[in-house]
Amino acid sequence: YEVMILNSLEDLSGPEPRLLLEDIQEIPIPVIMICHRADLLAVHPLLHTVQNHPRRKLLVTAPHVAEQLREVDGIDAGIFFSTYNGEFPQPPFHGPKAVFAVQGDLDPGKRHYESLFNAVEELKREGLRHFRVRMAGRDSGNSQALWDEIRKRGLSSHIQKASHPENYGRFYRSLAECHYLLPLIDETRPEYHRYYTYESSSSIPLALGMGLVPVINRVQAQGWGIEQGCILYDGADVTGAMRQAITITQGELHYRQKHLQEARRFFLHQNALLLTMALKGAPLRF
Repeated sequence: YEVMILNSLEDLSGPEPRLLLEDIQEIPIPVIMICHRADLLAVHPLLHTVQNHPRRKLLVTAPHVAEQLREVDGIDAGIFFSTYNGEFPQPPFHGPKAVFAVQGDLDPGKRHYESLFNAVEELKREGLRHFRVRMAGRDSGNSQALWDEIRKRGLSSHIQKASHPENYGRFYRSLAECHYLLPLIDETRPEYHRYYTYESSSSIPLALGMGLVPVINRVQAQGWGIEQGCILYDGADVTGAMRQAITITQGELHYRQKHLQEARRFFLHQNALLLTMALKGAPLRF
C-alpha cells in the first residue's frame, strides 16, 4: 500500500486503540487519521508523538475543531471535508413557500427544538403560513415527547416527519425537496457547547453538499466561514431568520447557494491537496 487512511479514530481508552497508535509509529507509509471525536483524542498521551511525525496527519471534520485543538491543546490538525460532490438539486420554488429541513436523530440533547417551536408559533400568528418544516431523522428515546409537544401546540400542520428516514435513498430525496436546513444549534444552551469546540454538526456538510441554505446561528456559521451563504440569527432567536427565508426571492436564494458552492469547492480542493501530498510521500504539514 502507498497510504493508510484511518476513519475514524474515536474512543482511544481501550487497549486495542492504544496498540493501534503504537503500531502506527512503525508503519513506513503515510498515515492519515480522521477523527470525529476530537475531545477524546486531545487527552490521549500518544497523540502528540504520532501527530509530530512528518508522515502522519491528524484530520478533523470542521475548521473550528482544528482551531480548538491548535489553540487549546497545541495539536496540529488538518480538515477533511466529507460531502456530496454533485450538482445541487433544485427544489420547486413557489413564491413565498419555503421548506425547511431538520436532519439527524430526533434528540433534544442535540438540537434546540424549543427555539423552532417558538418560531413556528410566532410565524403562524403573523399570518405566514406558506411554509413547512420537515423532520428528516430517526426517532430516539426522547422523540415521542417532541411529537407530543408539536401536537399540543397545534404545530402538526407545519412540522411534519419525513417518510422512511432509515432508507438513505428516500432520505436524500426528501432533503432534495427542501430549500433550507436548520441545524438548531446555538450557544445559549450548555449541552450544545461541544459543537463550538471539539465536535462538528453533520448538518453543515450536508447543507454544503446539497445546496440547502443554512438558517443558522451566526457563531456557528462563522466557525465554518460560510456566513454569506446563510441566513443568520443571534442566540436562539430563529424566528426572524425563518421569516426572512419564507419571504426571500429566488434570486436571493440562488445568491446564497452560489456561496455554498464556492465553500464546498474550497474544502474539496483541500482534500485533494492532502491526498496528493500523502501519495507523493511529502511531509503532511500545511
